[in-house]
Amino acid sequence: MDAVFNIKRFGDLMKKEIAYSWKTYSYILLGMIAYYIIAKLIDTIWQINLIVVFPALVILLMVCVIPVIDRNMNKANFIPFLTSPVSTFERWTMLWAKSVLIMPILIIATLLLLDEVSPMLPIDKLYKGKSTEQIVTVIHSFLAFQSIFFFGYIYFKKRAVIKTILAITAFALLASLISNIILSSRLYPEIAGDTLLKNSINLIEILEFNGFYRSVSGNHIFVSTGTTAVYDACLWVFRLIFPFGLWVLSYIRLREREI
Repeated sequence: MDAVFNIKRFGDLMKKEIAYSWKTYSYILLGMIAYYIIAKLIDTIWQINLIVVFPALVILLMVCVIPVIDRNMNKANFIPFLTSPVSTFERWTMLWAKSVLIMPILIIATLLLLDEVSPMLPIDKLYKGKSTEQIVTVIHSFLAFQSIFFFGYIYFKKRAVIKTILAITAFALLASLISNIILSSRLYPEIAGDTLLKNSINLIEILEFNGFYRSVSGNHIFVSTGTTAVYDACLWVFRLIFPFGLWVLSYIRLREREI
């Protein structure tokens, strides 16, 4: 067990990582603050609302934080790993902590600070009036997307962000093809073809609800699907794969690369 994970050894690794990368963290946070200030000045002078782009940039940065900091994993954290004898699990845990804990916490803290100094973003709307279930769903969605880029960062040797985005796009197109053509036409032939296109019915709508309404000769007819249990099962599988499954696969991939 000590060969896999040692808390003292891991603590030393984290100290060296922070000492080695604190400038990178600072540049990212200072860049956020600089964009915030410049966007506010431009909006005041020329009435150009650049601040609306700020939340998207922050979310993108939080999701892609590891590939942004370390574009090539072969060169990532070279000094800390070279000067510290660490196990694969400790290396993976450090990368995971940077991606899921350290940088997101620093970015959120910077956002809250900016909101206190000059409230310009509706940050309070992100959590006020939200139920616990809604907040958990948002956090899970964030971790799910982040796990995709985290896995892509470890899987691809170079240009991880670009290749991951291309992989996501290809997967989305494939899922759309399966949803709107293959599964819909085979499982529910009555909504295939023109009706599928005209009414914008897709597989998610079919699986999520007990049924749906379709227009037939001007009348709305309810079509029962009775597949809510299938949707719930698929949803739980999805929640397990994203992010937990991809975290496990990323560790396996990292271990393979180090053998």
